[in-house]
Amino acid sequence: MKHRIAPRRFAAAISMACLAGTGAAKGDAIFSPGDDIRGIQVDGDAINVGAGGVAPGANNWPAFEGPEHAIDGVGQKYLNFGITNTGFLTTPSAGSSNATSLTVWTANDAEPRDPSSYEIWGTNDAITGDGPFSLSAFTLISAGDIALPSSRNVGGDAPLLRENSATINFVNAEFFTSYLIVFPDVKDKTAANSMQIGEAQLDGVICDDSVDADGDGIGDLCDACDGDDAAGDSDGDGLCDDLDGCPHDPDKDDPGICGCGVPDTDGDGDAVADCDDPCPSDNPDDTDGDGVCDSADPCPSDNPDDSDGDGVCDSADPCPTENPDDSDGDGICDSADRCPNADDALDADGNGTPDCLEPPPAPQNEPVGCCAPGTFPMVGLFTPLILIGWKRRRRRPGEPRDDSRP
Repeated sequence: MKHRIAPRRFAAAISMACLAGTGAAKGDAIFSPGDDIRGIQVDGDAINVGAGGVAPGANNWPAFEGPEHAIDGVGQKYLNFGITNTGFLTTPSAGSSNATSLTVWTANDAEPRDPSSYEIWGTNDAITGDGPFSLSAFTLISAGDIALPSSRNVGGDAPLLRENSATINFVNAEFFTSYLIVFPDVKDKTAANSMQIGEAQLDGVICDDSVDADGDGIGDLCDACDGDDAAGDSDGDGLCDDLDGCPHDPDKDDPGICGCGVPDTDGDGDAVADCDDPCPSDNPDDTDGDGVCDSADPCPSDNPDDSDGDGVCDSADPCPTENPDDSDGDGICDSADRCPNADDALDADGNGTPDCLEPPPAPQNEPVGCCAPGTFPMVGLFTPLILIGWKRRRRRPGEPRDDSRP
């Protein structure tokens, strides 16, 4: 199991930091006169670099009151007519450092121009050109209010007096090569036409860049990954890249099941990581084994789902291979129905053969002659003639009987 290192730089930074608040700065002075410095004003994510000038409300400064005087070690002031969110960006010649306190001295006049709040940002990106630079490339180290005294420092080459300053101490474990100091607000914006300071200084630990085993520009004293690859700790997870199985994934230091950049989660609790689970939201995944996840399967217990395509799952279909199932509604599937258009249960003579399969019964006691339905009444028409003939053939009195006649 890989362990996370507790680099020397962290212990050094914490030992240098006082309890948060005001008081005397401790440690090495990080800024020096002559360090590369730019006067700036922050607008959203943009760090805009100013220039010499006296335009009201703009990011510019008078001659002899430029940003270089913010770190010149004497009372000469830095003034910026941009007023709010103004300050300076500097790359100390001392190299990489860990800042743990900020001290600001008042200028020689106009107390309303004093900063009333501060922000300290750090970066290890190279600062070249005149910007604008992106604030997203910086890490916020400390921010808050600052209470500068009403007493004033003398300008020019006069020495800086401790009683004319305020110090903010803070805990910081990071080392940076460049710093952005921003003063978001001043004591009285209505009365002030600018922001001004007599001096500003960061104190902390300065690295000895002359001993840099991995050549990353950070001296071994301050390098959390001294002797390791120059990338250090790319993902900021506290594990040096050469020990980190996933150097660009802050949530993993080992590829695990799913690899770097993909969490080894098991959303449905089926002991299969989501990255390998065909049905990451289902447990079980595919009950009927038809290749369709249960949550998307209209018939999760059937394979096939609906053989006859009638919209009824096979397990609930009385006739799973027929569509329609039972055309005559007699409860018998069409394929087994002896009378597909009649009720198989009808058996009038009780002989076990459905009525639909037997010929119609023969007529019984059907009337004949005049009474037979559909017959012509011939007998009725000839009855008078028969009677007439019978009358004519009647034996006369005294006539001998003819037994030969019928």
